[in-house]
Amino acid sequence: MSKGEIMDNSSFIKMHRKLTEWEWYKNLPAFKLFTHLIIKANYQDSKYQGILIKRGEVLTGLIKLAEQTGLTQQQIKTAFKKLKLTNEITVKSTNRFSVIKLVNYNLYQDSKADSNKQTTNKQQTNNKQTTTSKEEKEIKEEKEKKEDFKKLVYENKEIENEVLEEFFDYWSEKNKDGSKMRFEKEKTFGISRRLKVWMKNKEKWNKSSGTATKNYSTKITPELSRALDFAKARTELGKKLGINPDNISKEQLEQLKNSLNNTLLT
Repeated sequence: MSKGEIMDNSSFIKMHRKLTEWEWYKNLPAFKLFTHLIIKANYQDSKYQGILIKRGEVLTGLIKLAEQTGLTQQQIKTAFKKLKLTNEITVKSTNRFSVIKLVNYNLYQDSKADSNKQTTNKQQTNNKQTTTSKEEKEIKEEKEKKEDFKKLVYENKEIENEVLEEFFDYWSEKNKDGSKMRFEKEKTFGISRRLKVWMKNKEKWNKSSGTATKNYSTKITPELSRALDFAKARTELGKKLGINPDNISKEQLEQLKNSLNNTLLT
């Protein structure tokens, strides 16, 4: 069978798995005759010697069916009785031939349902692909935005990389819902100006951190000691020490927590 024939709806039939639950499934003559009739039935209306043979009908005869199926004429007659009994087929006979109608042919071979199902599946696939493409696009744009910001920060080559890294990590941190980076929440953001302030505050911190560490006698709150999020812990410490939290590095945060030696900030 060629590829073209396979793709042609008239060259194959559908057979549902529920057929195994059919009452004549284990009756081999009835099952064989019934499936043979489905295969031979007209897929669309056509005429034979002036007689209209409709979709789902078969023009045949007893002898011909016996030759095609390998069943005896008696087996075919018995199978016909069973299939008519359960309203699977109707038979109109003449002295020359019989027209057998498969009552539920459209149910077995519903091309419209297939088309609708294929359309639905295609729409679902397209919707899924659209959603996936949108998510991928957003991720790509977010990544590019972060990379662009990093390039602008690292253009300030006169400043040590360690400082630039601290500055970048802080300002590229996402907010709670993950929709924006910290620098995006600012109305204006001049990197050079912000870096100068960052450096100035860092220098003040380095000069005063030793004194502040030695003289501070209050304790860290349990919430602060349990804080795993660097930004939250840094903000809390900055408030308690009266220092701009933007200028507290991870190393300084750990150093301060260790030097305070479990004393409580109130």
